[in-house]
Amino acid sequence: MKTLKHVREGMRVVDDTGTAVGSVHDLKMGDAQAASSEGQVMEQSGNLEEFLEGSDGPVMPRVPPEERDRLLRLGYVEVRRNGVLRHTSLFVASDEIDRIEDDVLHLSIGATDRSH
Repeated sequence: MKTLKHVREGMRVVDDTGTAVGSVHDLKMGDAQAASSEGQVMEQSGNLEEFLEGSDGPVMPRVPPEERDRLLRLGYVEVRRNGVLRHTSLFVASDEIDRIEDDVLHLSIGATDRSH
């Protein structure tokens, strides 16, 4: 099951090796039929605005425009990381979700495969 409609905030997240990554903090449904990310940017402040604009601080590193557009088009899950990286977020596109099983979101990628 690779659909975002079954993802909920607080859900535990593990990577492709079964290693705990963190928990779902937020999600955004995408529009796979969209030719671009135009019109998918919300005007309110908050996580999405920080994500789109990037930050030089330790909490939300800058996301390249191509990746931002891809995430907005496909939809994404914001994962708050565990451990040493617990103050950073991992943005996972819907096509990087393997399945949801026993209230756990399983990724099809390793958590270290992503730099943001």
